[in-house]
Amino acid sequence: MQNNFVFTAFVATLYFVSLTDATSGTSFYYQDWCGGELAYLDDANCAKRFPSSYDRDFSCPILSSLTSDQLVANGYTPDTNNLSKLKINTAELDKLVTAKVNVCLALTKRIKNSQGAIELYNKYFCNSNSATLASETWSNSKIFAIADAAGHLRKEETKCTPDLFGIDSSSSGKDGVTPLGDLATVVVSYDETAGYSSNSLASYFLDIGWRSRLNSLVTTGTTWLGLPNLQLGGNYGESTPSDLSFSLSAATDSTKKCSVDKDPKTSSYYNSLSTLALAEMTRRIALHNDLNPSLRFPNATWTDMKNILYGAGSASKLFPGESWGGMSADTAIFAQSVLNMTEVESESQGKWRILSKLGAGYSSSRHVGEIISTPYVCIPKYNYAKYGSEGYEFTISVRSSIPNDPTLVSAQKEAFNGFTQAIGGIVSGLVK
Repeated sequence: MQNNFVFTAFVATLYFVSLTDATSGTSFYYQDWCGGELAYLDDANCAKRFPSSYDRDFSCPILSSLTSDQLVANGYTPDTNNLSKLKINTAELDKLVTAKVNVCLALTKRIKNSQGAIELYNKYFCNSNSATLASETWSNSKIFAIADAAGHLRKEETKCTPDLFGIDSSSSGKDGVTPLGDLATVVVSYDETAGYSSNSLASYFLDIGWRSRLNSLVTTGTTWLGLPNLQLGGNYGESTPSDLSFSLSAATDSTKKCSVDKDPKTSSYYNSLSTLALAEMTRRIALHNDLNPSLRFPNATWTDMKNILYGAGSASKLFPGESWGGMSADTAIFAQSVLNMTEVESESQGKWRILSKLGAGYSSSRHVGEIISTPYVCIPKYNYAKYGSEGYEFTISVRSSIPNDPTLVSAQKEAFNGFTQAIGGIVSGLVK
């Protein structure tokens, strides 16, 4: 009976995709990645929707007519690499969010300066003590290990030509030539068809990016993030696949090779970040191309970020024809499930994005079931007629932690309620 249900949902979804996603492939997502046990965490009913407009260089348009002075007067601040300088608004979410969650979000507004360049202004909201409460990240932080590996490969790998090797490079293993962008897709989608696991590939990226480098990034005082009590660089429960090579081929010339120095692992780390840190670091991946260079993952490039956001694309070997890989293939659909996606698709003419990473698990030592989901969202012109708004751009991280909840059913319910209340506040104009 279960197989029949999944098949019916799959057929219905494929029909739907043929109407709204005609420009790109999503076959692996609907055949192999969705359909888990939980509706919002695993997309049990394969309900996820993809934009009808496919563009790996997508950038959210300017959605506000306010000037920089008006934005500052409304509590927005220019991009900063030191979030400790900011006053985090807790009053609004404390009034709205009654779910048992930690939630932080960054509203982003864009302006064009006198030189014609885009500048980003942000306003940060958290509930309760969420801005400073660092907790286990589960798998939510794996994308940061990939971004860290990108920067290490680009500039700091002693045996690699600078700027030639990154997440667009390829390794090799039991499946032959293996683009790192495909491995990023496995990390996010939890694909099993290629014979790798998300946890083991996260270890591989930590090996080529070095755990100490990643930890230093979040603990360097005010120079990059500026948030307290953080630690990052821990493993995810599995060892690096033994077949994956540490000899990489360049994307632009496969005859050019690089033998990567594997992380010596001289220290061990926990993965402990606040929802504010999770939201901000995810925002910096999604908006890499629009950020001041000082805020970017050091030495990483937009090419690297595109492989994290969308996978290997046309260069894919493991998932041929799958356009929406990487963070676009995350099965957590909390944000989509809160929003009216038919309106989103129609009002944006298919030019919208929700790019995310989930984390979840049951801690046998702490006896809690936990879910973390962190999506970046760009919705141009959503509900313009109803609210008089030109759209929304924000990054939000929601964490639920429920005692004695090994099935994560209660954790999912609280996480969904948290997303509903926080995003409801944005759409209604109470959080602005």
